This record gives sequence, structure tokens and C-alpha cells, in this order.
Amino acid sequence: MEPHITSSNARSLSPQIESEPPSAVGQPQSAIGNSSSAAGQPRAKILLHGHCYQKARPPAADGYPIGVAATIAMLEAVGCQVSLIEAGCCGMAGAFGYEAEHYELSMKIGELTLFPAVRVAGEEVIVAASGVSCQSQIEEGARKKAMHPICLVAIFAHAS
Repeated sequence: MEPHITSSNARSLSPQIESEPPSAVGQPQSAIGNSSSAAGQPRAKILLHGHCYQKARPPAADGYPIGVAATIAMLEAVGCQVSLIEAGCCGMAGAFGYEAEHYELSMKIGELTLFPAVRVAGEEVIVAASGVSCQSQIEEGARKKAMHPICLVAIFAHAS
């Protein structure tokens, strides 16, 4: 049986992570706490929003995954089930969405696909986004924290 990850032991599983444990950054305790799995079951369900720079990457000449495909491969390698949000830009575009004259447009862009997808995700689903601006936009527009995928990889890799 795999270890049961909770907010109290997540930091001890990956001491090099300096951020708060998952439940402290807005993820429901059930999303992290139910990561134990039976044989063949995913350790966690991840809803991934890829950053624009990841989406713009051309295929790698060596055939290895890059961009969003590489993020999905990393999360799957530690036993996560990943669903990709088929959305364009989150609307933040770096500091663009923070500027008063662009805020409304930024939110409208997020409402096209990203925010609705995050809002309908169940409590057991962990939202992940590589871009810090994307994470901020998801929190502002959908009222749910998004974790950086590498933090999830560290947590789940140390739990095995």
C-alpha cells in the first residue's frame, strides 16, 4: 500500500520544497489525502493548464516530449492521471492582466475555457499550472489554487 499523503506529512516527504504543503495552498485535503491507490489506480487526478510558452514549443528533434507533453509525462511517471484543459492563454499574459486597463479583458479570456473547466472539476481533482501568472489567474478567476507540476512530482515521487 502506498503512503497516505496529508498536509502534515507532505513537507517531510519532500523537504526541499520551500512552499506551503498542498492543503495550505488551497487544495482540498481530499485531493492530496486520497492519493493512496490500489494496484493500477492513479495516485491523484490532475487537471493541467499548460503555459503558453509550453504550448508554443515545436516537437523535439530527438522524439522526447517537450512542453505540455513533457509535463504530462512527468506527472504520469509518478502515477498521476492527467487531464489537459484544452484552453489557450489564461488571460494573464505575464503582467498584462494585473494592469487596471487590461483586467476586464484578462478575465474574459479566462472565462472562455479555463475558468469553467476548473470550476467543474471535483474536489478530488488537483489543479496544476506551470506558469506563476497562470496560477494567479486561476486563483483570481476560478477561486481555486493551482500547484506547480514539479511540486506535485516531488510530493508523489517521495511518497513511493
